[in-house]
Amino acid sequence: IHDVVSDLRRKNKSLQLLRVGGGPNNAGLSASDLSGLSSLCSSKPSSKQQQSTTTLVKTALVAACVCLAQLTFLVQCFATFCVERLDRKKGDPMMPLRRKNVPSSTKKSKEKQPPRLSVIIPAHNESAAIGRTVEKVRSAARDPVEIVLVDGGSTDATIEVARPSVDVVLRAAGGRGQALVAGADAATGDYLLFLHADTLVPPDFDVALCHALEDPKTLLCAFTLRFDDSDNDDILLDLVASAANFRARFLHLPFGDQGLALTRTSLEALGGVRPIPILEDVDLVLRARKHARKTRQRVALLAPQVRTSPRRYLHSGLLKANVLNALLLLWWQLGATPEAIFATYYGAAAAAPPGAAGEKTK
Repeated sequence: IHDVVSDLRRKNKSLQLLRVGGGPNNAGLSASDLSGLSSLCSSKPSSKQQQSTTTLVKTALVAACVCLAQLTFLVQCFATFCVERLDRKKGDPMMPLRRKNVPSSTKKSKEKQPPRLSVIIPAHNESAAIGRTVEKVRSAARDPVEIVLVDGGSTDATIEVARPSVDVVLRAAGGRGQALVAGADAATGDYLLFLHADTLVPPDFDVALCHALEDPKTLLCAFTLRFDDSDNDDILLDLVASAANFRARFLHLPFGDQGLALTRTSLEALGGVRPIPILEDVDLVLRARKHARKTRQRVALLAPQVRTSPRRYLHSGLLKANVLNALLLLWWQLGATPEAIFATYYGAAAAAPPGAAGEKTK
């Protein structure tokens, strides 16, 4: 009995033993006490306790794996950052900033009329999200902006939902890269914002973008990322967003879900968006970062937050989505073609949706 009591005490379980006589070192237990003690010793944790412990362990393992995937992702980005610096040719001087000689009369006329912003939104079967995104662009802008919707062959009501609130509707085949090319060609604004169909802009986003891009040292800018967690309160999503913001701020590598903005002149200097089916945002930002070092400019992260839907992470699983992103980026850096990555990401049978010629409305 003494051994059992000691064992229970080591497990932080309290027992109340009834002393039945004898000296201070001579304690006895009744038959009922022995029966209760025996049942207590043989008792097992309840199913609820086991489930709670299992859930806690699973959550901890998933969090550790997500952290590892994000760390791997950041290491890849940092390696690319270092390689770009080492690859700079010796004796290749930094190109000074070049400013076009604009006549004074033209300068005055442009000061009276602020530059117009065009928001380019590629979409494919986004009828559930596009209406909210477009309305948010309209309501959050302080000044009038142009909205260009580029549909990639949707089979749902994406165009019908968005048409009343957009200025231009286009149809383009070949993936998101081709959609951005078509949208940039059709846009009339001096400043361009490439926005995902499930991303909500912050209030006065146009003022923040124009103010940042008016600085000749800013080549490209993006917003701080936050996941739209109105229906989900997941600390792991906050971890992913924090890692993305860290990557954008210190490695100058924001992605498309943060919204990418630049002037038309800067886009032409970079050679435009490549018409590739996937990773077109990474390709554009990498070229912008490399060009910014030569011209002594920067890729800037703005303080206002965009809210992006976490549906991709929730659908495929947070751990799977992070690991897959890291592996695909590594594969791309090792020389894989965007077409091969697209087929792997969306399935071997995935094909670019058919598209028609551009259609303009309003």
